[in-house]
Amino acid sequence: MQKHSRLLAVLETLGQWQPIRESRDIDLPAGRRHFYYHAGLAPLLPASKPGMAPVGVCGAIIPWNFPLLMLAWKVAPRAGAAHTVVLKPAEYNPADPLLFAEISREAGLPKVC
Repeated sequence: MQKHSRLLAVLETLGQWQPIRESRDIDLPAGRRHFYYHAGLAPLLPASKPGMAPVGVCGAIIPWNFPLLMLAWKVAPRAGAAHTVVLKPAEYNPADPLLFAEISREAGLPKVC
């Protein structure tokens, strides 16, 4: 997200007509912090919950407003716990989540359909 933050901010601004300053300075940093937080918790999970393993697929539906922040709230905790996440973006603003899926694939996560 940090590498592509400018493009994500522009897509977020165009998708919901908010000022670029809010997308760039508020929404994206909050989303990144959410991912950093759960990535930091991931190594602690085996020690705090021994024997715990992912048991299924998590479904997540995000609304049209604040798509990247909502995506971070729903995907980061599940990805940090090694769960599979199926995300359904809003039909009015699907560009941000689709770009996030591409960024995730570039980062080494399994290919999205």
